[in-house]
Amino acid sequence: MFVANEIVEFEFEHIKFSLSDFRLQTLTLPYPLHYHGKNTLEIHFVKNGAGQVMLEDKTYDVSSNFFYIVGSFITHGQVPDKVKGMEKYSIYFTIDTSMASLELQELLRGPAAVFMDKYDCASIFERILDEFSTKNIGYKQLIVSYLEELLIKIVRAHSMLSRENRNQDSVSNTHFELEKIFLNEFKTITLTDMAHRLSFSERELQKYFKKNYSKTFNELKLEARMQYAANQLIFTDKPISVISNDTGYSSTEHFSYAFKQYHDLTPLKYRKANKRD
Repeated sequence: MFVANEIVEFEFEHIKFSLSDFRLQTLTLPYPLHYHGKNTLEIHFVKNGAGQVMLEDKTYDVSSNFFYIVGSFITHGQVPDKVKGMEKYSIYFTIDTSMASLELQELLRGPAAVFMDKYDCASIFERILDEFSTKNIGYKQLIVSYLEELLIKIVRAHSMLSRENRNQDSVSNTHFELEKIFLNEFKTITLTDMAHRLSFSERELQKYFKKNYSKTFNELKLEARMQYAANQLIFTDKPISVISNDTGYSSTEHFSYAFKQYHDLTPLKYRKANKRD
């Protein structure tokens, strides 16, 4: 284990940082759950090995080149891999974020973050370790410059992760909205109308269907109609002519032909085979 508990103070992006603990340690046993007080930030970086990190009520698998960042009052602990163990760096700061940008506040005041290093931050930790070990002239100034570089790269990586999460949320919302449209408006909805309502071009929307459903707009619309018709046949006593009209077909014959093509049974045989009370 290497521990440096010298105070190193600096200001970065209008935030006052005070580093009071820098260490490299190898965990072979679980590290108990704990938390730190107000205005604190702890940066962990897995150098080698693997294990799990508990952050509040969530557990994450981590391995080499993973960061996990912990803010104030966040319960956290680590469980190293029984075979590999976990060798990790940790940096403990006290901070004043009153003048921080929104992007930095999102990281520093957020509950916790786990993400993989995409900027070769391992070399920065090695340089900090070397300066603390040798203590050559100007070592604190160099450590400050390395810490600033580290913070820049962490904020960039975290911002990228946040954008990816927001994009994933957007995909989930789009799924929900288009499925709701198909469910309720399969009789009348057109590709043009749906694209306009979801803020897509028609071409983009068709690509979206292919990527996320492996189907075209027309195939999804037909699927919605056939699912509706099947439910009506199974769970109601409506005449087939009424179901045909409700499903948007101009004639019972046209509906029956389309239904058999899709379900391999005529509406009447499908009802007999699947009727529910």
